[in-house]
Amino acid sequence: MQISRKSHTAALIAVSTAAAGAMVVTTGAVASASAGAKAAPRNTCGVAHACGYDYVNYGGREFFDRRVRPGQVINIPNNMLGSVANRTGHKLCIMDWNGTITVVPPHSGIRDLGDAKNKADTIRVRNPGQRC
Repeated sequence: MQISRKSHTAALIAVSTAAAGAMVVTTGAVASASAGAKAAPRNTCGVAHACGYDYVNYGGREFFDRRVRPGQVINIPNNMLGSVANRTGHKLCIMDWNGTITVVPPHSGIRDLGDAKNKADTIRVRNPGQRC
């Protein structure tokens, strides 16, 4: 079952509002969201933004959705990066403490980081001609 952000937010507000003391019965939307997120379509990433998600296929928690500029470093919490969408004209260098794991070219994405999944510490933003 695909859950829209609007219905997911409304369900979370209902649960938060009722959390003060009453038991709440909700639709299946909240249960599905907590059991595991579905793949988010890549267009959830803002135009001219770089976005990172903790699950493959642009799903799960979105760690960042922001405009970036060359020289910027994005820290990845708890090495929990599963997929990246790059809707910018810059390249994104996904790094761990040993160096570059992989590069996301401008205007592209990686749906599944494979072996690099959950190893990234930072993402460095570079111009297309720059080294990572």
